[in-house]
Amino acid sequence: MSHRPSANFQLEILEPRETPDATVKSVAGTLFIRGDNTPNGVVLVENAPGQFDVTVNAAFKGTFAARNINIQMGNANDTVDLAVKTALPGYLRVHLGDGNDTFTTKNSTLGAKIRGPVNIFTGKNHIIPNGIEEDIELYNIHFTGPYVAVSGVPGRGAETLDLEACFISGPLYVRNVQRLQLGKEDDNTRKVNLTSVIVDNRQHNFDTRVNPLAGPGNLVFFFSGSKVSRDFIYYGGTGRDELNLPGDPGGAVEDVYIGRNLTVYGGSGIGSLALGNGLGFGAKIGGNVTFIGGNAIDRFFLDSGSVVGGNVFVDLKGGDDQVFGDTSGLVGDPFNPVGTALVGGNLVVHLGPGNNFVGSYLQDSSLQVGGHFYIVCAGAGTTLGGDALAPGAINILNGNVTVGHRFMFRSDGINQTFNVEDPNVNKVIVVFGGGTNTVNFLVPNFFGDVYVNFGHYQGGTKSFEIDGIPTVFHGILEVLFENHGMIVP
Repeated sequence: MSHRPSANFQLEILEPRETPDATVKSVAGTLFIRGDNTPNGVVLVENAPGQFDVTVNAAFKGTFAARNINIQMGNANDTVDLAVKTALPGYLRVHLGDGNDTFTTKNSTLGAKIRGPVNIFTGKNHIIPNGIEEDIELYNIHFTGPYVAVSGVPGRGAETLDLEACFISGPLYVRNVQRLQLGKEDDNTRKVNLTSVIVDNRQHNFDTRVNPLAGPGNLVFFFSGSKVSRDFIYYGGTGRDELNLPGDPGGAVEDVYIGRNLTVYGGSGIGSLALGNGLGFGAKIGGNVTFIGGNAIDRFFLDSGSVVGGNVFVDLKGGDDQVFGDTSGLVGDPFNPVGTALVGGNLVVHLGPGNNFVGSYLQDSSLQVGGHFYIVCAGAGTTLGGDALAPGAINILNGNVTVGHRFMFRSDGINQTFNVEDPNVNKVIVVFGGGTNTVNFLVPNFFGDVYVNFGHYQGGTKSFEIDGIPTVFHGILEVLFENHGMIVP
């Protein structure tokens, strides 16, 4: 008997045959779009008031009535392009899903309105070592609803939120976004007008990677002419946080504005707040400025025509901190203040433990303080001043700084020299914790009051007026070389 050979069956895995797509439907005035887990390109264009044409991957899906728009994309790399020509009466909710996604309103008509609340979520990113993973562009729209909220995810994603030529009547809430741009660099025709802004990056740390547009760290750029009419509040994370007002690399064409208060909590990493870009344009702040740093290098700059109507309070905690100028070369070469700066109220600067630098307003630069001007240096480090290119003696009172009331420099450090070159300060107070320190008045006459306390520490050399320029003091002069206590009148 013959036997047939048995068949040898094998199971082969075929290539995927998925076709990218999204479902589109309108229910009771709300337009719903749901993407699958493949890359999708969604385009919505208002062709008549309340009517939106929808295209998915270049395939026309129909025209839908929409008072509200609700978009949920899948876990792939998606793009959503919303073009509002007149108005969206209700809410806009967009969840881009996981993946590296883009949302834009760049094709909207300038002045078109979205009248309801706006919520945009980026979803989880696919990490690109040197790239942008989420790009949100809010262009041309007048957001007249109760708020606009844009949220990334905690961690170290590279999210960019870019606002151009838009108006937001309610607060703008931003969370876990690496780069925030207000306006367009060197182009004040694309400036933005916002009411108030709160940025919360406390759970966002970008230091280990590089965004090709911005470098490492979380960054905020006010570009030429942009305005926040009320308050701007920023919370930084554990890495680098940097705010630039303005941030235009080419010099800008207009100042930037905050109507009330600017408050920055820099977090525990490297923090920088620049009022002025060193290229001729600055920040105009109607109220107070508060900058709280962390225990790493922090920097505060105030120049280029910047004006603060209220008080400035800067507390940079620990680290080797820099104010007014920069010797560290952390970003670019060392530099000194450029142009003018004005503080209507008090200017108070606290520098923590570390080797700090207090820059000087040299040559054509100047600082005017309407109230008191205090610089307090805690810890045993050494504070230097003068020219950032050759740091040395602290000479902030060099004739280019005007103080309305009294000036105080207080330091627990050692091996410091404090020079006064302005004969017209109302009252100068210098207090040291002890050690080797020097105070010189480099003018033939000084017309204000002077109080110098070299501290209670017994060691070190305490030197007063060893510069070789005899000074006649026309006000009250009190110098304490050995004092058990830190008395400040």
